[in-house]
Amino acid sequence: MALSNASWLAAKDGWAVAPVEAQAIVRAAGKDAKDYLHRMTTQDLNALPPGASACTAVLNAKGHLLADAHALVERDGVLLVMDLDAAVDAIPHLEKFVVMDDVTFENLSAALRVVPLLGPEVATKLGARGEGLRRISNRRRGAPALDLLVPEAQADALREELVGLGFHDLSAEDVEALRILGGQARWGVDMDGTRLPMEAGLTRLAISFTKGCYT
Repeated sequence: MALSNASWLAAKDGWAVAPVEAQAIVRAAGKDAKDYLHRMTTQDLNALPPGASACTAVLNAKGHLLADAHALVERDGVLLVMDLDAAVDAIPHLEKFVVMDDVTFENLSAALRVVPLLGPEVATKLGARGEGLRRISNRRRGAPALDLLVPEAQADALREELVGLGFHDLSAEDVEALRILGGQARWGVDMDGTRLPMEAGLTRLAISFTKGCYT
């Protein structure tokens, strides 16, 4: 696959918008939601304030990957965004171990879409158009990226508006090329449930080595 110079420069130095993505989006709510996911994933979620996001992973009892994900902390819950295929095993795994914790899971996958914006200037260029939308800082796209979580009925229209405002129009092939050039693994392509997170290159971004295993 070929990545044009214009697409490269827009993603690395300017602003670009990728195709709308359907991903698994699950919201954990309840007074114990944040602490529960802190214990059940690899990231130090308790250290994140509301509005902050981070890459994390869900592992099985042997330490193998069930999913890589992004977590967005909210005042009254946590959103997890992950590959649709990975969610088939990861979400039931998370639900299974809720015993005494006050945690409920709501599947928002049908209601929300991801609109990826790439480039170091996207937040400034976006301006007020992004107000009220959930935002995830995504460091795994091979370029600085901001993922907007947008109601499904509005996602395509927002993308078209951004292209009209001067955002470079990236194709799915452009997005894939940037990911590969950035050395970022993708679920179902470069990693699956047979891999440890270290084998998938997730050590630096997704794993906290200071929180302990279940603290």
